[in-house]
Amino acid sequence: MRKLIFLPLISALAVSSFAGADWDSNENLEFRADIKGVCGIDVKENGSLSFQGASEGKAGIFEVRHNQKYDATVTITTHDVSPNLTADKVLYSATANGAKSSNLSDEITIPVERKDTVEVHARYDDLQDNVLAGEAKVVTEVTIRCS
Repeated sequence: MRKLIFLPLISALAVSSFAGADWDSNENLEFRADIKGVCGIDVKENGSLSFQGASEGKAGIFEVRHNQKYDATVTITTHDVSPNLTADKVLYSATANGAKSSNLSDEITIPVERKDTVEVHARYDDLQDNVLAGEAKVVTEVTIRCS
């Protein structure tokens, strides 16, 4: 007989606990992600050096990668040259997304936007005949600043 009394008592307690529960018909579900800041470049192709009096060489190409709120600038300067060249004779011009951004200069700073493709041309400001034999190489430093 005890078993029969005990079972209805548990059922009555369970029903009364659900009856007093506070259930909302609307709740918010949130989804979040922490997005890390990116400010850099991705070099796609190295270029070829042109010389005074010769046609423009192949452009070096890089893409801008940044997700900042503000604008960014890219500065292009000479980092190193081979022994048969002089650094102060290296000049650059740049084109960002097809629009000419600068004339020939030894240092260029241009505004860039997210995912811009930038083409850089390097020219040695002397005739090729005046350069000693061997590989003529210019290493260019590209610095991006995201404000």
